[in-house]
Amino acid sequence: MVKFMQRYMVNNSKLELDISDKKHIINVMRMKVNEKFQIVYDKKVYTCLIEYIDKKDLKYKVVNIEECNQDKQIRVIIASS
Repeated sequence: MVKFMQRYMVNNSKLELDISDKKHIINVMRMKVNEKFQIVYDKKVYTCLIEYIDKKDLKYKVVNIEECNQDKQIRVIIASS
């Protein structure tokens, strides 16, 4: 079974998560130290490792960077009855 990582979008080059994303990681996903998640920024996917986590904040480091492949052709069909 393939396990997918949580993915968050940011709007800053420092790759800082906003408060709502941090709350989601801490309270909803209940992630722990040494777990990974991904940040998407500027057509790149950054895999991050949690180094520290408490009730209101977390610290993480980037462990891998991948370019997003924009050449995929995705076809979506939506049908309603």
